[in-house]
Amino acid sequence: MKTQKNIVLIGYNNGMSSKYLPDIVSLGCHPVVLLTAKDVAPEFAVPATLIREQKTYQKTLALVKSYKPLLVLAGDELLVGLSTRLQNDLHLPGNDYKYIKDVTEKGAMHEALKKSGVRYIRGEIAHSVKEALAIYRKFKVKEVVIKPVHAYSSIGVAFCGSEEELKTCATDFFTHGVKLFNGQVLKDELLVQERIRGLENYEYFINTISRNGKHRILQIWQYDFVEVGKNAHAFACIRSVNHLDIAHTALVNYCKAALDALHIVDGPAHTEFFVDLNGPVMVEVNCRISGGRLTEGYNDAIFGHHDTDQILNALLFPKSFHHQLARPYRAYYNGIVKFFIAPADFVAKSFPALSIVKRLRSFYDAVNIPRKNNRVYKTIGFSTNNGLIRLLHRDANIIEEDNRLLHSLERYFFYLLYENGNHQAEDIPPRVNKGETGDDIAKEVIRHGLTLMMNDSINTKVPQYVTPTDIKHVKDALDNFAFGVVNFKKSYEQMSRQEFVEGFLTFADKIRTGGMIIVSERSCNLFPYGASGVEILLKVAGFKIVMPLKTNFVCAVKEDR
Repeated sequence: MKTQKNIVLIGYNNGMSSKYLPDIVSLGCHPVVLLTAKDVAPEFAVPATLIREQKTYQKTLALVKSYKPLLVLAGDELLVGLSTRLQNDLHLPGNDYKYIKDVTEKGAMHEALKKSGVRYIRGEIAHSVKEALAIYRKFKVKEVVIKPVHAYSSIGVAFCGSEEELKTCATDFFTHGVKLFNGQVLKDELLVQERIRGLENYEYFINTISRNGKHRILQIWQYDFVEVGKNAHAFACIRSVNHLDIAHTALVNYCKAALDALHIVDGPAHTEFFVDLNGPVMVEVNCRISGGRLTEGYNDAIFGHHDTDQILNALLFPKSFHHQLARPYRAYYNGIVKFFIAPADFVAKSFPALSIVKRLRSFYDAVNIPRKNNRVYKTIGFSTNNGLIRLLHRDANIIEEDNRLLHSLERYFFYLLYENGNHQAEDIPPRVNKGETGDDIAKEVIRHGLTLMMNDSINTKVPQYVTPTDIKHVKDALDNFAFGVVNFKKSYEQMSRQEFVEGFLTFADKIRTGGMIIVSERSCNLFPYGASGVEILLKVAGFKIVMPLKTNFVCAVKEDR
């Protein structure tokens, strides 16, 4: 109905428009979604009106105007131009369209900073490999960054440490281009910039909402990135910045100066920065909200609000926004989003990662594990990851410990997270059936309390006062045992690794706080990654490794969590 309080969202399938829908409805307004040519009509969880972009801008303007919208908002950065033009022509809150290049073209962004006397990154646009090499020589620096002028999500970014590397990467770009999520291929304009190295491989991004030229900081996050190839990096995790240190104060002040230089007066901005010994410098700005990895509920838990509710309130109720400006920046929980970086392409047989991460003290949720068709893709850049884990906890030490554990697993024990159907490709030492068993040690531990022994069969003969189980029936065993003994004597390679890991972790759950688990040498030899794999799983289950009661046995005590 066109008589409702309508808010128009531009684009849907490839953007973040859907994140606005619940908040629009909660404000008593009605969402109208303007689908672009490549958008497929979606199904909405809330009532919404669908309209289509017309063949000409004037017809699109007339269509949008007929709904008398209170606001027009872009779903992603590729639609900022259209949304800004509509905002101006309909006299709605938005930025001045005459500065549109400053917020949509990566090279123009830094020219705008330069004109305003704000620190910027030198860069020029190349239309050929020859031009890219000429820019490199002109800058007289060793390292440069190249990126498409109109890309997003760090698609197509490459780091070049020599003229030869630049030539290789630029040739690939101008020959093959880079493909965006909406299918568009970019291969005509390449930005060549001097490389700024952030302190300790950190990059920051700040989400803001601006109204009448005033800027409010909504969230500050820190990217940790790692090298995944000769010219590429990938995000290891995103970490919430929960309080402002001295360097962060300078970062906030610089951010506001950069937004002013880019003529951002009304609306959201997602701005990325490096901080080096010379202070902060902007990488790029995107006039839209953060991506789907930072959900509304997750942000609410950390900051007490999320992007879309604050954006809508600021644009619809400017007096309320100015009251919010006086509120101090604060966060209530610590948040880390861990991306999984894969060493190879393969089809996963199982996903032990799901069993492992759910037992972490800071676990919040898991996304895209498994991915469609169980595909795992080798991580070759910022835009390729194999699912992610969101962590949340009040205690910064606990969440950092969990994040370090996941990073170690990913780096050194990846196939304990994702099982490759081709076990030979995993490069895990073969499981061997040798070493001491747990029979003798079981006779010792029964003197100290109730013991649960996990064998190859639930019918295995055990000493008196020991409860037998096997990996398939362990979930049926009682809880609160003082001791646990793992006494495998055969290989479990025919069982999916996820089932095996879940069985072992369920066994660990049966042991009370302060209780001990002992894993025989032979059992360790039959685990993925051997004794190290055992120790990882015990740590995940909340156990602390202690000195063994007998040589070659792994012993661990359950801590109070």
